Amino acid sequence: MNELLERGAAIIMISSDLVEVLRMSHRIMVMSEGHVVKILDCSDDVSQETILNYALAGGNHRDDQ
Repeated sequence: MNELLERGAAIIMISSDLVEVLRMSHRIMVMSEGHVVKILDCSDDVSQETILNYALAGGNHRDDQ
């Protein structure tokens, strides 16, 4: 994946391993029950707790994105 990124490719990675997601991502789309809940920019201080809070809150915090 790193080789593809170096060549300018975009990669969509689907994972439940939040450590891996945080380490490998520039942006994270959090989904719950098939709906986008939040899109997080990893340049901000994003943590596993932040991602889980959005995922577990589901429809209570959905963005119109």
